[in-house]
Amino acid sequence: MADIAEVILKGACVGQAIYNVLHFKNNGDLAFSDLASDMQVGAPNSLLGAIMTVLCSDYTISSLLCRANIDTTPGPQVEVGLGTTLTGTGGDTAAALPASGVIKWLTAVGGRSGRGRNYFGPLPQESMADGLYTVPDNLTGVINQMKERFTAAGVNYNGNWDFGIWSNVLSAFNPMVDGVRRVEIKTQRRRQLGVGI
Repeated sequence: MADIAEVILKGACVGQAIYNVLHFKNNGDLAFSDLASDMQVGAPNSLLGAIMTVLCSDYTISSLLCRANIDTTPGPQVEVGLGTTLTGTGGDTAAALPASGVIKWLTAVGGRSGRGRNYFGPLPQESMADGLYTVPDNLTGVINQMKERFTAAGVNYNGNWDFGIWSNVLSAFNPMVDGVRRVEIKTQRRRQLGVGI
Protein backbone atom coordinates (compact mmCIF):
# COMPACT_ATOMS: atom_id res chain seq x y z
CA MET A 1 0.00 0.00 0.00
CA ALA A 2 1.34 3.44 -0.93
CA ASP A 3 2.60 5.68 1.81
CA ILE A 4 4.32 9.03 1.96
CA ALA A 5 7.97 9.09 2.92
CA GLU A 6 10.10 11.96 4.15
CA VAL A 7 13.63 11.69 2.78
CA ILE A 8 16.40 13.99 3.90
CA LEU A 9 19.65 14.41 2.01
CA LYS A 10 22.14 14.43 4.88
CA GLY A 11 25.03 16.52 3.62
CA ALA A 12 27.91 18.32 5.27
CA CYS A 13 30.20 21.22 4.43
CA VAL A 14 33.09 22.59 6.50
CA GLY A 15 31.77 20.97 9.65
CA GLN A 16 28.17 22.11 9.19
CA ALA A 17 25.29 19.66 8.71
CA ILE A 18 23.18 20.49 5.66
CA TYR A 19 19.74 18.91 5.28
CA ASN A 20 17.53 18.96 2.23
CA VAL A 21 14.04 17.56 2.65
CA LEU A 22 12.17 15.71 -0.13
CA HIS A 23 8.87 13.82 -0.10
CA PHE A 24 8.06 10.70 -2.09
CA LYS A 25 5.09 8.41 -2.49
CA ASN A 26 6.16 4.79 -2.10
CA ASN A 27 4.23 2.73 -4.67
CA GLY A 28 4.68 -0.60 -2.92
CA ASP A 29 6.41 -2.27 -0.04
CA LEU A 30 9.81 -0.88 -1.01
CA ALA A 31 12.91 -0.45 1.13
CA PHE A 32 14.58 2.94 1.39
CA SER A 33 17.72 1.31 0.03
CA ASP A 34 15.78 0.98 -3.26
CA LEU A 35 15.21 4.73 -3.31
CA ALA A 36 18.87 5.40 -2.51
CA SER A 37 19.79 3.21 -5.49
CA ASP A 38 17.23 4.89 -7.76
CA MET A 39 18.74 8.28 -6.91
CA GLN A 40 22.09 7.06 -8.24
CA VAL A 41 20.97 5.03 -11.28
CA GLY A 42 22.96 6.04 -14.32
CA ALA A 43 25.53 7.97 -12.29
CA PRO A 44 26.86 10.53 -12.90
CA ASN A 45 23.72 11.16 -14.99
CA SER A 46 21.48 10.59 -11.98
CA LEU A 47 19.44 12.71 -9.60
CA LEU A 48 22.20 12.91 -7.00
CA GLY A 49 24.78 13.40 -9.74
CA ALA A 50 22.79 16.38 -11.04
CA ILE A 51 22.51 17.85 -7.56
CA MET A 52 26.27 17.53 -7.08
CA THR A 53 26.87 19.78 -10.13
CA VAL A 54 25.25 22.66 -8.24
CA LEU A 55 27.27 22.25 -5.04
CA CYS A 56 30.74 23.35 -4.00
CA SER A 57 33.69 20.97 -3.81
CA ASP A 58 33.72 20.76 -0.01
CA TYR A 59 30.13 19.50 0.18
CA THR A 60 29.80 15.77 0.82
CA ILE A 61 26.92 13.35 1.28
CA SER A 62 26.99 9.67 2.14
CA SER A 63 23.53 8.90 3.54
CA LEU A 64 19.82 9.66 3.61
CA LEU A 65 17.60 10.11 6.66
CA CYS A 66 14.29 8.41 5.91
CA ARG A 67 10.93 8.18 7.66
CA ALA A 68 7.95 6.22 6.36
CA ASN A 69 4.21 6.71 6.74
CA ILE A 70 4.29 10.41 7.61
CA ASP A 71 0.71 10.55 6.26
CA THR A 72 -0.60 8.01 8.78
CA THR A 73 1.53 6.74 11.65
CA PRO A 74 5.06 8.10 11.18
CA GLY A 75 7.73 5.47 11.50
CA PRO A 76 11.13 5.93 13.12
CA GLN A 77 13.78 7.89 11.28
CA VAL A 78 16.38 5.56 9.80
CA GLU A 79 19.73 6.36 8.21
CA VAL A 80 20.36 4.72 4.85
CA GLY A 81 23.87 4.72 3.41
CA LEU A 82 24.48 5.51 -0.25
CA GLY A 83 27.32 3.02 -0.38
CA THR A 84 29.73 5.78 -1.31
CA THR A 85 30.52 9.40 -0.45
CA LEU A 86 29.52 11.91 -3.11
CA THR A 87 31.27 15.27 -3.41
CA GLY A 88 30.08 18.50 -4.97
CA THR A 89 31.33 19.00 -8.52
CA GLY A 90 30.09 22.54 -9.11
CA GLY A 91 33.47 24.18 -8.66
CA ASP A 92 35.59 25.68 -5.91
CA THR A 93 35.00 25.68 -2.17
CA ALA A 94 31.99 27.35 -0.59
CA ALA A 95 31.80 31.12 -0.83
CA ALA A 96 29.16 31.44 1.90
CA LEU A 97 27.30 28.57 3.55
CA PRO A 98 23.77 30.07 3.27
CA ALA A 99 24.12 30.99 -0.44
CA SER A 100 21.85 28.68 -2.44
CA GLY A 101 20.23 28.12 -5.78
CA VAL A 102 16.49 27.50 -5.61
CA ILE A 103 14.09 25.23 -7.46
CA LYS A 104 10.36 25.82 -7.12
CA TRP A 105 8.38 22.61 -7.60
CA LEU A 106 4.94 22.76 -9.22
CA THR A 107 2.00 20.35 -9.06
CA ALA A 108 -1.41 20.24 -10.70
CA VAL A 109 -2.90 21.83 -7.57
CA GLY A 110 -3.05 25.60 -7.24
CA GLY A 111 -2.15 27.60 -4.16
CA ARG A 112 0.60 27.20 -1.60
CA SER A 113 -0.34 23.60 -0.79
CA GLY A 114 0.37 22.67 -4.39
CA ARG A 115 3.91 23.96 -4.66
CA GLY A 116 7.18 23.70 -2.79
CA ARG A 117 10.85 24.54 -3.12
CA ASN A 118 14.30 23.31 -2.32
CA TYR A 119 17.43 25.30 -1.63
CA PHE A 120 20.58 23.73 -3.10
CA GLY A 121 23.88 24.93 -1.69
CA PRO A 122 26.42 25.94 -0.63
CA LEU A 123 27.37 27.34 -4.02
CA PRO A 124 30.97 27.70 -5.21
CA GLN A 125 32.31 31.24 -5.54
CA GLU A 126 32.73 31.06 -9.32
CA SER A 127 29.04 30.22 -9.74
CA MET A 128 27.91 33.58 -8.40
CA ALA A 129 28.05 37.11 -9.79
CA ASP A 130 26.03 40.20 -8.91
CA GLY A 131 23.59 38.20 -6.80
CA LEU A 132 22.86 35.69 -9.56
CA TYR A 133 23.62 32.01 -9.99
CA THR A 134 25.62 31.97 -13.22
CA VAL A 135 25.15 28.32 -14.26
CA PRO A 136 21.37 27.87 -13.98
CA ASP A 137 21.50 24.95 -16.43
CA ASN A 138 22.79 22.87 -13.50
CA LEU A 139 19.49 23.52 -11.71
CA THR A 140 17.67 22.57 -14.91
CA GLY A 141 19.58 19.29 -14.80
CA VAL A 142 18.20 18.59 -11.32
CA ILE A 143 14.66 19.34 -12.51
CA ASN A 144 15.06 17.09 -15.54
CA GLN A 145 16.42 14.17 -13.52
CA MET A 146 13.61 14.46 -11.00
CA LYS A 147 11.00 14.56 -13.79
CA GLU A 148 12.55 11.70 -15.73
CA ARG A 149 13.00 9.28 -12.82
CA PHE A 150 10.39 10.20 -10.22
CA THR A 151 7.26 11.27 -12.14
CA ALA A 152 4.88 9.06 -14.11
CA ALA A 153 5.61 10.99 -17.32
CA GLY A 154 9.36 10.44 -17.06
CA VAL A 155 11.24 8.43 -19.67
CA ASN A 156 13.27 6.66 -16.96
CA TYR A 157 10.40 6.27 -14.46
CA ASN A 158 10.24 2.76 -12.97
CA GLY A 159 7.00 3.18 -11.02
CA ASN A 160 8.54 2.76 -7.58
CA TRP A 161 8.63 6.30 -6.21
CA ASP A 162 6.80 9.53 -7.07
CA PHE A 163 8.31 12.85 -6.02
CA GLY A 164 5.89 15.53 -4.88
CA ILE A 165 4.81 18.09 -2.33
CA TRP A 166 3.48 17.08 1.08
CA SER A 167 1.17 19.53 2.82
CA ASN A 168 1.04 19.15 6.59
CA VAL A 169 -1.90 21.55 6.73
CA LEU A 170 -4.06 19.54 4.33
CA SER A 171 -2.44 16.14 4.99
CA ALA A 172 -2.20 15.76 1.24
CA PHE A 173 0.49 14.66 -1.23
CA ASN A 174 0.52 16.16 -4.73
CA PRO A 175 2.84 14.69 -7.40
CA MET A 176 5.29 17.10 -8.98
CA VAL A 177 4.68 17.96 -12.63
CA ASP A 178 7.46 20.49 -13.24
CA GLY A 179 10.12 22.63 -11.66
CA VAL A 180 11.18 26.25 -12.12
CA ARG A 181 14.75 27.34 -11.49
CA ARG A 182 15.52 30.67 -9.83
CA VAL A 183 18.65 32.48 -10.99
CA GLU A 184 18.65 34.82 -7.99
CA ILE A 185 20.85 33.55 -5.15
CA LYS A 186 18.79 32.95 -2.05
CA THR A 187 19.71 32.64 1.60
CA GLN A 188 18.11 30.00 3.80
CA ARG A 189 18.47 31.34 7.31
CA ARG A 190 16.86 28.54 9.31
CA ARG A 191 19.19 25.56 9.18
CA GLN A 192 17.17 22.89 10.91
CA LEU A 193 15.51 19.58 10.21
CA GLY A 194 12.50 19.88 7.94
CA VAL A 195 13.31 23.29 6.51
CA GLY A 196 15.44 22.48 3.49
CA ILE A 197 19.08 23.44 3.79
